[in-house]
Amino acid sequence: MAILFSCKGHKQQNTRKKILIIKTDNIGDFILWTDAAKEYKKIFSPDEFEITLLANSMWAELAKKTGYFDAVIPLDRKKFMLHPFYRFSKMKEVIALKWHRVIYHSFSHEFGVGLSIIRLVRAHEIIAGPSDNGIDNEFWRNIVKRKINYTPYIDPHQIHELKKNAAFIRTLGAEKFTDAIPELKFLSAPLSMHLPQNYYVIFPGASSPMRKWSEPNFAELCNYIYEKTKLTGIVCGGKGEVKIADNIIAQSKAQLMSVAGKTNLQDLLTILEKSTLT
Repeated sequence: MAILFSCKGHKQQNTRKKILIIKTDNIGDFILWTDAAKEYKKIFSPDEFEITLLANSMWAELAKKTGYFDAVIPLDRKKFMLHPFYRFSKMKEVIALKWHRVIYHSFSHEFGVGLSIIRLVRAHEIIAGPSDNGIDNEFWRNIVKRKINYTPYIDPHQIHELKKNAAFIRTLGAEKFTDAIPELKFLSAPLSMHLPQNYYVIFPGASSPMRKWSEPNFAELCNYIYEKTKLTGIVCGGKGEVKIADNIIAQSKAQLMSVAGKTNLQDLLTILEKSTLT
């Protein structure tokens, strides 16, 4: 006599091996890295592996749009280093799982973020590339107290990040991979604001006051561009640069529009993509 059991609601258990990629660098390194990042799903078959990216929260949403990863865990670097409760919760999120392989894909190692996570993470194997800043020597290895399989030496003459990323990916199994300009279609998104069809972009802000060009100089430059092209200028910047943008517009005779303090990262990338001149 055959007995049939109905198991409604029973979910099939995920048996795929878990891969964790740690990449918490800044936005520029992320953009360059996307060329190599797309190879991970070719190296680790989706049928057998599940890839999770631990990403800088600054660009984590963009990483999700690439489609290169099964999951993305955002990490606020500043909060991780300065706020104990945030650090504890993120550590708990990462070390709660047992990873088949952890890959530290960065060439600027740091103990405060990447290596401190590696120190506690549960993993069958940990892989890292060589560090540009020397934090992979015996001193730091003794602090981390974990066995890390460093990829073969990368030629120091390959100073461009694209070439270093390509060399790293080849050590993981994509032996014929060569670097190329990243495919950035995932950056495009409809804007939440109306802009002219043709425009140029200026960024009058700077990370340090000593690096800032003067507002009258920007105003004069905008006058010159408008005289030659009749293009509208879009003044971009963060919330701290709203006043700078307003001052330039007040001092210039050109046709200008400020979006300073009004854009998120996705908006800014789309504005840049469609600009005639930056």
